[in-house]
Amino acid sequence: YGASALAPLLPELSAVAGSEVRTLAVRNGFFGGNIAVTGLLTGADLAGALAGLPGDARYLLPDVTLSRGVFLDGTVPADLPIPVEIVPTSGAALVAVLQAA
Repeated sequence: YGASALAPLLPELSAVAGSEVRTLAVRNGFFGGNIAVTGLLTGADLAGALAGLPGDARYLLPDVTLSRGVFLDGTVPADLPIPVEIVPTSGAALVAVLQAA
């Protein structure tokens, strides 16, 4: 749901960033695929979505996916196949991170 909620804002976010901003939908397979809550994503599901993607791109992940730095399945961001940046879960924080790029 996050990807579809952000989709209408992508042109404006891209303008702020000065380059194309895209979303990456992540299927929540850990809970059977019928959960659409960002805060319930696991490291394994994120790793599956990130696998094979270019490592030289920038990947932003809302901090609500973590609890004390750990995903629900016990993995940590360092376990992911490519680096991600953890961003506070707010529109203002997203814009600030994109402007700082």
